[in-house]
Amino acid sequence: MSRIKDILNAEDALPAEIRWKKAIRGQIGTIREEMERLRRLERLLFHTLYSIEITGDFRTDDIFSFIQAMQPEKEPSNDESREQFFNEHFTPEEIEVIDGLPTFDTDDPKADEWVKLLRDIRDHMHEPPQSPVAQRLAKRVMDCAEAFFGGNTEVMEKYWELIRPSPGDAPVVYGLDYKLMAYIDQIVEWYEKERGKERDEQDDRRRS
Repeated sequence: MSRIKDILNAEDALPAEIRWKKAIRGQIGTIREEMERLRRLERLLFHTLYSIEITGDFRTDDIFSFIQAMQPEKEPSNDESREQFFNEHFTPEEIEVIDGLPTFDTDDPKADEWVKLLRDIRDHMHEPPQSPVAQRLAKRVMDCAEAFFGGNTEVMEKYWELIRPSPGDAPVVYGLDYKLMAYIDQIVEWYEKERGKERDEQDDRRRS
């Protein structure tokens, strides 16, 4: 409120109404800047929370991100980057399918479910793809994919390939590094193969 007080106390020939409007608009601008700073900090906190959930560790890089988030300059938001990625690679019809994917900078229940699943997968990457534990994880992956993509396997497969990083590169999507995605591919491939066998056996029984 100090800016309002300074403007009103200044010796000014402007009418009181104009001085009040000027003071209020200035204060609104200050509030909006602070709200944007707090939104950036909130997004960072959610990212850090999900990072700890996925990896079980707090990275040194997160400390520097906290410091950077406290600075006043505006940075491109993750929402803007996400929208740009969608527009570059997908048709409007496909964007409607993937628009409901989890976001990692808000309190999103879908993100919470997905992050917990990624943590479980990461903790069991030593399991052979055909093991019961790995296959239960694969079913959870497929259940999430069904919910996130509304059963549209074509868009799901396109999205999965687009976000796949090269070995040694940083993840394109939060939490999905190259090794984790490769393991998910293995357990899901085995899961789909077994489901295919079950369907074939059912078809054989119906024909006999």
